[in-house]
Amino acid sequence: MMAWKVYRRRVWMVFSALIVIVMIVLCSACQKKTTPSVTHPTSLTQSHVDILTPESSNDIDPNAPLNTWDNVTHSIVEQMQSQGFSKNNISRSMSSNLSEQVKKLKKIVSNVSTSTEKNSHILLFSPALDEDSPRSAAIRHRYGDLVTSTATIADNSDDDNTDIPDTLVEQLRKAQKAGITVVLMGQKIPNFTENYYVSFSTAQSIARIQTENLVKKLQLNKATAQNPQAIEMLLPMNVGKEFNEHAFAASWKILKPYFVTGVAYSPSGLLDAHTTAQDWRNVAVSDDSESSISDALQARLSSSQNTNAHIDGIIAFNDYAAHHVIRALKNMGYTGSSATINPDITLESIVKTLAGDADVNKQRVPMPTSPEDEETDTTGRDKSSATKKTSLTWPIITSFGVYINDVPHIITGKLWTSSMEDRADISESVALLCAQIAQGRTGARLERSIPNVRSTTLTTALFAVSADNLKKTLIDTSYITPADAGL
Repeated sequence: MMAWKVYRRRVWMVFSALIVIVMIVLCSACQKKTTPSVTHPTSLTQSHVDILTPESSNDIDPNAPLNTWDNVTHSIVEQMQSQGFSKNNISRSMSSNLSEQVKKLKKIVSNVSTSTEKNSHILLFSPALDEDSPRSAAIRHRYGDLVTSTATIADNSDDDNTDIPDTLVEQLRKAQKAGITVVLMGQKIPNFTENYYVSFSTAQSIARIQTENLVKKLQLNKATAQNPQAIEMLLPMNVGKEFNEHAFAASWKILKPYFVTGVAYSPSGLLDAHTTAQDWRNVAVSDDSESSISDALQARLSSSQNTNAHIDGIIAFNDYAAHHVIRALKNMGYTGSSATINPDITLESIVKTLAGDADVNKQRVPMPTSPEDEETDTTGRDKSSATKKTSLTWPIITSFGVYINDVPHIITGKLWTSSMEDRADISESVALLCAQIAQGRTGARLERSIPNVRSTTLTTALFAVSADNLKKTLIDTSYITPADAGL
């Protein structure tokens, strides 16, 4: 009997222990999992940022550059919040003219001057330009809101006050005296020294990225004088003398060595080994209208024998001009696309790449057929046919802007690349710059934190869009939809 009692007591103890274990497990499972909250420095959460820019020029125009003040500043605000800035302490405002901007600036300076708060205050500012100037309007419409323009800082409102630019400088200086850090974006202001400057795109950087991509695609570093590459450039004059001078100088600095060694030439003869940066007018056209572009190409590529010259590459500088280049070449009888220039890139492979099913592999562009090859492989009528076929091969075309209307040309390979400012790099870099400023970091310490800052200038990146990276750079980033790309 005693043994039975001992046995029952042990069973009960084991059972009780099991119940306790089960309850502990259940309670642990029921507890909510908590993720540690990210705490940002007080210097960030209490800092104020005002963003004043001109109005976006082409938000709903598919025949205009993809980046606008609206979508870029929206991305900047999002990144600032990620850095730790309070949404309630960030204001974003766009103005149609300089007078409006000066009024808003006066209000900001007044509020900061009378405030008892001692928190950091940052002004991101880009001045409205003289939109009454055809040159200024052309630069903005062709190259976008963010490009550094050669136009003047002037007021285009109905106000007769011609002292607005001076008043702007006065208010910006007052802002600095009130403790506001002034960061100019895209445009410098005469007679004013900003705390920091952000450079998005310039005539030089726009020309550089197109020329570098052309050189890379045509593999000029491996080309020979026996099989030289035929290259033309088109500089529409409607953007003005100064912009074109800067663009040509940057492009020619890259191209000239290849013309000197004979591995590149201009079918029109407008560019040669003796061309200098001052000879930009040689490749200028009156404007970027369809008729002007067409007439220029007809004159440069047509010969006295009523045949068209072979052309390997054309630098069009912007998508608007490139659109007319494509149409003119079609009318002149040039056929094919980048897919036929580079046999490993076909329209089918491009569509597969956009669908995420395949990678596009680049091969070297085939060299034009040499006279010796033609003598060996063709005779009489066949030789003439081969020469004509070679002459009418579609060239590599580069441009800038990534206009929605011209994205399908990138997909089909008619336009090899179009470039644009890297919106992600802009928003991340500008937000990081503001975060460093708000935390009191300057000079070398700030430069170490932001790789693309030199002294007080932040330079953001451009990138080229082609058929093989269009999905990754434009669709996956939600810059455009597949419908925009014509898929």
